[in-house]
Amino acid sequence: MNIKLGIVLLVAFLIVIISWGEAYTDTQKKSHQDKNAILELDWNDLVPDEFNAEEIFKQNGITLEEIGKLNDDAELAQKIMNDLKSAYERVGIVKALDGKSVSLTGFGVPLEYSKNGKVVKEFLLVPYKGACIHLPPPPPQKTIYVKSRIGIGSRHMSRALIVQGILRAESARSRYAPASYILESFLINSVR
Repeated sequence: MNIKLGIVLLVAFLIVIISWGEAYTDTQKKSHQDKNAILELDWNDLVPDEFNAEEIFKQNGITLEEIGKLNDDAELAQKIMNDLKSAYERVGIVKALDGKSVSLTGFGVPLEYSKNGKVVKEFLLVPYKGACIHLPPPPPQKTIYVKSRIGIGSRHMSRALIVQGILRAESARSRYAPASYILESFLINSVR
């Protein structure tokens, strides 16, 4: 059994579960959002509506429940993973979020520490714990490169984080994963 493929399938499963969450359409967001209000995002809000993992499964003749039963090195499992990756690449990003004040909860992957190593000033924000380090990274649309002047104590990086700031629809690269968005953070809180 190929452990790496098993992890990739687990990540795909998590992405699909996350994508089933309720999300407003762009029109609904605009009608509910005060211009100066902070927009509370769900991870699915970062992926254009055209992305449809269920359709990919359907095209391959498999249901979400059946994916977990696939052998890791099965040809079908490999094809589905490639199809999902291609679909994410095709749909791009949600440009309407560019320049918006947003809030998003996720987990941090430290990138840059202060000189004394006690404060993290740059990190990737991802939807699930262990991404990029212990598990494969999420797609770039669900990876945010966070930059903060103040930062957050490195001891808080093992907890879920609520990050607020100005979202930029710009890509960034790190040693762990590419990100489709940059967040210039003005507030970071850890969740207990």
